[in-house]
Amino acid sequence: MKAVIIYYSYSGNTKKIIKILEEKGAVATFFLIGKEITGERVDTVKELKKKGNAIGVHTYCHEHNQMYASANCFYKDFRAASDCIEKIIGEKPTLHRFPWGSNNGYVKSYVDELHNQLRKEGVRSFDWNVSGEDSISPHVSQAVIKKDVTRFEKPIILLHDASAMDNTAKVLPQIIDYIKEQGYRFDTLDHREEYLFPASWR
Repeated sequence: MKAVIIYYSYSGNTKKIIKILEEKGAVATFFLIGKEITGERVDTVKELKKKGNAIGVHTYCHEHNQMYASANCFYKDFRAASDCIEKIIGEKPTLHRFPWGSNNGYVKSYVDELHNQLRKEGVRSFDWNVSGEDSISPHVSQAVIKKDVTRFEKPIILLHDASAMDNTAKVLPQIIDYIKEQGYRFDTLDHREEYLFPASWR
């Protein structure tokens, strides 16, 4: 059985996360914000890829009033992020995660149109079925994060990589150990079938 960890963005904790994943023999999928890939972060993205992790598109700007203003605005944002990532890793990313999920109020009325167009371009989109709920507050405890990710079936686990979320990085080894104990091994989303929230959730 396979389990997948997906991360949103990156931060000062990213190198810690890379080290933990490598030490634990695990990999993850990182969905990135294009405009934030500057300076030393370019080398960090290359290192993520080199260590066997997958890289996907999250958004270029992560501003809902810009990227979700229309279908054309979404495609423009997506392509800007995709082009940015391609220049760094040497290949076009084929994984994507809608900011705030595919059922968010900004895009739910036309998300199927966007999804179908991405599929035509060979891009698969993913939501999650388990969340560490670590984005609620920078003070979410390690115990709460771990508890939230230990309820799963074929888990796609959403965690956040942010400088203010040290506890997410600190509890990662425990999460990996626990999931392995349940008989799972870790893989990246490019080896898994596409998953989006049910349309009935919109």
